[in-house]
Amino acid sequence: RLNDLINGFEEVQLTGKYTVFKLNISDEVEYFLEASGRYSDIDFPSSFNITYERDGSSYHEVEGYMGSTDVSSRLKAKLDYGELSIY
Repeated sequence: RLNDLINGFEEVQLTGKYTVFKLNISDEVEYFLEASGRYSDIDFPSSFNITYERDGSSYHEVEGYMGSTDVSSRLKAKLDYGELSIY
């Protein structure tokens, strides 16, 4: 579980197998997300701006952003049999 990311963070990298990541990130924090997972769930707020998504039976990949399109903060996740929930 990750709480309290602040605007302007540089980069967060998450890698996990059989891991559940729960991120409580304020809607005011701007970031770009690159997430992919085999047999994984990737959930994000309804206000998230999706620029790319591929959701198949065994693979889910999402790219997008919260806030402005030119945000420099990066959140990267690579999962196998896991879950990423941003709320």
